[in-house]
Amino acid sequence: MSLESKITKAKLDQAINMLKTKSVEELSGKFDDKSRKEILSKIDEFDAKKLSELKIDPMEFLGKLTPQDIEKVKTIAGKDVDVLMKKLKDITGGKK
Repeated sequence: MSLESKITKAKLDQAINMLKTKSVEELSGKFDDKSRKEILSKIDEFDAKKLSELKIDPMEFLGKLTPQDIEKVKTIAGKDVDVLMKKLKDITGGKK
């Protein structure tokens, strides 16, 4: 497994952990418009092919999310919710 793959997996695990342990208010406070745009830009770099090259199964990570976690993501995403949810569906082939 490449270093890039290990780093990406660690960041995904960290994001999921934050999502599960922090309230919507705490998470929203961490993400202003600038950081939200940076996150969306970073997410845009990934697609199913890129994740496959990194040997990362998006369903493994999305499988860790409950419906409540998804609702938190939607709330935090705010006006960018449609873009974010479309990207997640694209990456997973519409399975989550």
